[in-house]
Amino acid sequence: MNCSNYHIKRLIVFAIPIIFSRLFAQNPDFSIIINVRGGGNDYDLTVGFSPDATDGYDYGLDQYAPPQPPSPAFDAALLLENDRYYTQIVNGDSLDLIEHVWDIQLQFPEDNLITLSWDKECMALLGTFFLQDGSVEFIGINVDMVETDSLLLDNPTFNLLKLKITPKIPVNPPEEFISTSNPLAGVFLGTVTINGLPAEKCDWIAAFDEDGNCAGAAEILMNLETAYINLQIYGNDPTTPEDDGMDAGEDFFLKLWDSSNDLIIDYPEPFSAWYNNNGGPMAGYDDPYFVFNFFANNYYTVLVTANPEDGGTVTGSAAYEENSIVTVVATVNDGYTFVNWTEYGLEVAIEAIFFFTITGNRNLAANFEEIVSTVPVGIVLPVNYPNPVITSSTEIMFELEEPSHVEITVVDLFGNEVRRLTYFAENGSFIWNTLNEAGFPVSSGLYLYQIKSDSEIQNGKMIILR
Repeated sequence: MNCSNYHIKRLIVFAIPIIFSRLFAQNPDFSIIINVRGGGNDYDLTVGFSPDATDGYDYGLDQYAPPQPPSPAFDAALLLENDRYYTQIVNGDSLDLIEHVWDIQLQFPEDNLITLSWDKECMALLGTFFLQDGSVEFIGINVDMVETDSLLLDNPTFNLLKLKITPKIPVNPPEEFISTSNPLAGVFLGTVTINGLPAEKCDWIAAFDEDGNCAGAAEILMNLETAYINLQIYGNDPTTPEDDGMDAGEDFFLKLWDSSNDLIIDYPEPFSAWYNNNGGPMAGYDDPYFVFNFFANNYYTVLVTANPEDGGTVTGSAAYEENSIVTVVATVNDGYTFVNWTEYGLEVAIEAIFFFTITGNRNLAANFEEIVSTVPVGIVLPVNYPNPVITSSTEIMFELEEPSHVEITVVDLFGNEVRRLTYFAENGSFIWNTLNEAGFPVSSGLYLYQIKSDSEIQNGKMIILR
């Protein structure tokens, strides 16, 4: 019996600026779109895998791009063996699950700003995805596209990026989540969580009758951070001999497929009084905000929060299998420094990246402290404090007679630009979080910085100790 209304088990996620399509097959068969925007224009660059494609040009699948226009016109295209593409799909084969590389050729507009963006939802199910700069050993850009959904470039040096994808064997909803549709249906609405945390975009939910027949299945719908159920539960079609749905008044059971762990979770209680409502929400199951929590056996929940919220961002909240290694990460915002991780007021770690083996639910707080500006007496500006920098940020102070547009450039001893910051300043102070353009902490060493305002240029230097 089929449970996705004969959707041929094809899931297509439409989003701007990326599209995934994955078929219920063992060969990689998906595509992604990276939107590249600059100078008021944008291009969609499509890469992916298909069993029907070759590693060269395929009519009907691939699309060539025209020659690059003269600078400074903005341009973006895929570059493969000296050919330029907007779309380039390669062969998808379960025996070829190795890293594939596409070059992304960029030409910066006059303002030297380019933004690449994509939808990271469900990416982890398809493979690994990385954006790196085009150097032999990447020096400035190394973005895990599964973890973030955009990249801002403001350095024209990065005019060639490497898109590296290693596909996986497709992970699909289980075969038991298959049913047959018919006009007899009632809709089940609600909000779904797993161990108290929202389910994910690629998770599926299905209803089963008392005999274990699938009576309907649907993908979870996401809106912001909330996972919603909109499930058509079909009745037993009287025109067919099979038992392929619900009978009036029959109890039904819900199962959730956790796609990230390829795990089927049963809801602990049955539901009663299904009835045919001609495809409309059933009474008693018509509240989209009512929470149905699925508890995964041998799974525990990690909840991470930032204290204060303005101090930084934290990652790691999820449900994890017992005895697995969990990583939680705290990233400071400008003007703050990381202090420690605490649990119910007790310190559990002093490093911003905290690893532990999970044996129970955890409620962790990343504590940040605001940096208070303290200019030592007798210091001639510009200066940064503290210096040497042994914390995760430093305040650069400079003379500014009146509000002005300011450009701060930080370079290493070899003259390589590490960070460029442009903004409108009302006072002569800026807090740098010691991250480079790619968002990674800079290494220990001597760094030079230049502050350029509307009226003058000031220079300084600092030492960073890790």
